Amino acid sequence: MKKFFTVIFTICSLVLLDIIYTKIFFYTLLKPNFLLIYILFVALFIGHTDAVILGFICGMLLDILNLKLFGVNTFVLMTIGYIFGFLNKRIDETLIKVQILSLFLSSVFFLFIYYIILSSFSLSKSFSYHIFFIPLFDIIFGYLLLKIFVWYYKLLGII
Repeated sequence: MKKFFTVIFTICSLVLLDIIYTKIFFYTLLKPNFLLIYILFVALFIGHTDAVILGFICGMLLDILNLKLFGVNTFVLMTIGYIFGFLNKRIDETLIKVQILSLFLSSVFFLFIYYIILSSFSLSKSFSYHIFFIPLFDIIFGYLLLKIFVWYYKLLGII
């Protein structure tokens, strides 16, 4: 039960952090994907099944809030939870280079699949320069958030 309420609190906090980030910084094209970072944390530190389920829930939440093409975020976040969930207990997730590489690969995979799906439905074919800086923002903010998540979840005794 403690794990359930912790997950709900974390998701609500990340959605609130996302809203605050977009209100403070005007250039929202370079915005880290906070829920993607959380799904990666769950996949690496907690487990495969939890990552897939939370990928589905967070993706549905993003789809409801964004309303660009319903189901894209759900599919991509669930797939990332599924793929990176296989790394749980197979690699040392406490290593810095593993965390940074996982953040980079998940961000690139998210952007690639998102762009492919949107361009297949002819919604957005603009591929601008800012897309190359998004993985950098995900790595910087993601590494800090991963450290906070690990500390918080260890404090509560979940991991």
